[in-house]
Amino acid sequence: MKNLKIGLIAFLLFGSMGMVVAQGAQSKKEDRKSQKDEKKAQQAIEAARLFDKASKLVEERNFVIEAITVRGKYGSPVNVGPNNFIMIDSSEFVLQTSFTGGVGFNGLGGITAKGTVSSYKVSKNEKNDAITVLAQVSTFAIGQGTLTVQVGKSGNVTATFVNNWGGRIEFTGPIESVEESHVYEGMRTF
Repeated sequence: MKNLKIGLIAFLLFGSMGMVVAQGAQSKKEDRKSQKDEKKAQQAIEAARLFDKASKLVEERNFVIEAITVRGKYGSPVNVGPNNFIMIDSSEFVLQTSFTGGVGFNGLGGITAKGTVSSYKVSKNEKNDAITVLAQVSTFAIGQGTLTVQVGKSGNVTATFVNNWGGRIEFTGPIESVEESHVYEGMRTF
């Protein structure tokens, strides 16, 4: 009888320990879920802030898209260093490429084309929270063309310049105001 009582007590003790372990695992799972939900909420807030900032800069015609990747007419994206950018400051337009290892026309291994913006139209797509800018620009170095800037829901920005001769270049990267950007404009030889 005594052994039966000891066995019953041991069984109840181990059973309760199993419940404690299960409750601990459940609370860890709930903690991870709440942390994940909190992280998603923070990311959504940051994305909304970046979208609002990009929207304001595009409306004011005061922005620099500092490229992280550049894609040519037929090529795949290439990760690039600093000083690859497209800038619109009121009616002024600058497109610059800078590739390390080369001298280039601008002293930075690429070109710097400065020109003017002749037309500028901003359209917003409320359905998917996107902004598109169509601008007609004219430069001496690369001719006349169309600049299309697309701002995505999370503040991602892609700018594509297509000139009238079929040349095409696409810049993808963050957007900053002209005053806050950290780009260096190379020399223009044209």
